[in-house]
Amino acid sequence: MAHSPKLARRTLLAALPLLPSAAMAAGEPILIGVSGPLTGQYAQYGADWKRGFELALDEANQSGGIGGRAVQIDFQDTQSDPRQA
Repeated sequence: MAHSPKLARRTLLAALPLLPSAAMAAGEPILIGVSGPLTGQYAQYGADWKRGFELALDEANQSGGIGGRAVQIDFQDTQSDPRQA
């Protein structure tokens, strides 16, 4: 089950309204934290998922970011364990 870059982009864009307005005014990069299975039994899906996020991130940043600010993603490994999510 591979995830499409379009799905990752939609997820990334859907999270933007959740960012605090003070951070938006600061001009610093926008940091979005995401967690997923980078290791463990579902690591193959996590690798595809992470690549999708990276493609969406590259596309967003090449288009000038969001409001002129670069976007960064902080990936956290759930180790394919729901208790780690």
